[in-house]
Amino acid sequence: MRPHKRILFAQLTPDIEFDLAEFKHWTFIHVQDLADANERLTHSSCDIFLLQCERLSAEDEQALERMTLLKPHLPKIVIVSGNSSPTDQIPFFAQADAVIRAPLTTETLHFLVDKLTEEPSQRWNRKAMRFETELPLELFNQTKTLRLQAMVRNISEGGMFIALPERKAFARNEVLIFQMALPEEEFGSIVGRGAVRWIREGNFEGMPYGMGLEFVELKSGAQELVTAWITRLSEN
Repeated sequence: MRPHKRILFAQLTPDIEFDLAEFKHWTFIHVQDLADANERLTHSSCDIFLLQCERLSAEDEQALERMTLLKPHLPKIVIVSGNSSPTDQIPFFAQADAVIRAPLTTETLHFLVDKLTEEPSQRWNRKAMRFETELPLELFNQTKTLRLQAMVRNISEGGMFIALPERKAFARNEVLIFQMALPEEEFGSIVGRGAVRWIREGNFEGMPYGMGLEFVELKSGAQELVTAWITRLSEN
């Protein structure tokens, strides 16, 4: 059973579908707006502040910035948004610990909440062995308004490093959709979602722009394909 979590929840965009019944082991505390959220956090703590919105007013952006100063009651901030604008054009995304473009899946939210509430020494820890490879990959944001051709340079059972042809504006912890075909027909294709863990901003000493992507959700059978491919790489 997953540990109990307290989630402060503000839904500023009613037309985004979100089924709280999927999270029976969590306590959701509804607030009307960010000012209400800040007021509650001055008196009690929570694990996650889940904010669902398309855009924020200047007043709400200031309230979100104030929230990051509320110690020791500071929660991890997760933003769910259907806003399809490039990440660097949405300033309030920078205040978040994780950004998810709608639609939100149960698996994605469970993964992020579990990761964000881990002990800092364990969070995003690269435990698995990585193997060099070169696999073409298609990368999409959650709304599929951005499509990018990239290259996987190394892979493990938990994630992969993706070399980018140019600098792209993704947020740390943003969840992306990926699809890649393994080079041997017997293996097939891998489709899933991954969260951006770190970003290589500069192209220096011959190292390409790129980012580390941790697997969040793999389509049926994809985890077995990843394991089989890694086994093949380890034998070479």
